[in-house]
Amino acid sequence: MSDIFERAGKVMPGGINTVIRNYPPQFSTSRASGAYFWDQNGKRYIDYLGAWGPIVLGYDNKAVKEKVQAAIDKYDLYGIGVSEPEVQLAEKICKYVKGAEAALMCGGGSEATYHAIRLARACTGRNKLIKMQGAFHGWHDAVLMNVLSKKENLYKPDPFSAGMNMEVVNKTLLCRLNDLDDLREKVKANAGDVAAVIVDPYSTTFGCFRMQDAYMRGLRQICDEEGIVLIYDEVVTGWRLGLGGASQLFDITPDIVCMGKAIANGYPVAAVAGKRKYMDYFNTNEGGTVAYQATYYGHPVLASAAVATIEELEKPGFYDRLNATGDWFAEGIRDIANRLDIDLEVQNEGSLIGLYFGKGPFNNYDEMLERVDAEKSNLFRHMMIDRGYYIALGTHKRLVTNACHTREDIAETMQAAEDVLRKIYKK
Repeated sequence: MSDIFERAGKVMPGGINTVIRNYPPQFSTSRASGAYFWDQNGKRYIDYLGAWGPIVLGYDNKAVKEKVQAAIDKYDLYGIGVSEPEVQLAEKICKYVKGAEAALMCGGGSEATYHAIRLARACTGRNKLIKMQGAFHGWHDAVLMNVLSKKENLYKPDPFSAGMNMEVVNKTLLCRLNDLDDLREKVKANAGDVAAVIVDPYSTTFGCFRMQDAYMRGLRQICDEEGIVLIYDEVVTGWRLGLGGASQLFDITPDIVCMGKAIANGYPVAAVAGKRKYMDYFNTNEGGTVAYQATYYGHPVLASAAVATIEELEKPGFYDRLNATGDWFAEGIRDIANRLDIDLEVQNEGSLIGLYFGKGPFNNYDEMLERVDAEKSNLFRHMMIDRGYYIALGTHKRLVTNACHTREDIAETMQAAEDVLRKIYKK
């Protein structure tokens, strides 16, 4: 173990700052550029992790760095009022995101979903929440449950952490993906008690799993009929799938949208946005009753990073180029699977990719749990990393490309992938 890991282990529990970095082999990344990063030993990797989603422009983006450096020279944290970059960011969000009539910055995706859920409870006077089995929406007690559940724990409270408040956990109802009948039954059984439904339109906790259009339209209708606040968790999909995110692709307007990750290409920026009739409940607005406060919210340097990122995304042809990189990857894996005659389902929406080592199609988490070969999936990911292609570890973990991946990068990756798959399936 190198010196940095020894030092980290002495002063940090486990030697890392977040459990999502607790995957072997241990990395201390020395530098990164474009579609690549290099580890502490100088080994280069073609990256398909993207820091779990934020890196959409590519690492070490010049335009973002220049705007951040200029903001550092101009601004500091003052603790009062509002700065120009904050306003610019809110204007961008309201311009592009469906239903976003007002927006507020926060520090991360979990904070955004926390604020959205509290807001929904305040607006409706109700306490219960509906989420989908298998979905991850952050670290707080209302949603950190039934994420990677085993079969015996499906659809019953399954906390993901010790120390959670079970009174809060038990206020969250669990529904099956793409099952409107199940949703209707849960809403009917809890009539007048459900404040919000929170949904990730592409179920990015397990790859790229687009919700069915009919389900999404039915979900919107049920929420309208029952006075339930519809929250889209677009922390992963927002700005990665397009300037308007998943809500634009589905052409459905949610009540509240949570976004983060790709909004600032690696800087810690997230936001909650939505219809004015809900957002004005926050006490940033005169007369608002829902607390919204934190020392570092709206930091002008971070807001500048987000504005710079969005300005790059706005350039003509950007999403054509970005989406092509994901399509090349997905088509390459599909071609290999077809030639080798193996059950390997690939789903992607542009640069967001899901790999499923089993026979699809899959309609919900239950089917994936039953039919996806976790051993083969994890073996493939480990073997690819060994060869210098960093694919997120974990049975269903999503892959992402960024705007700097080239055809040559993808072709090189496909050669390695075919070699690995031949070894795994003994072809």
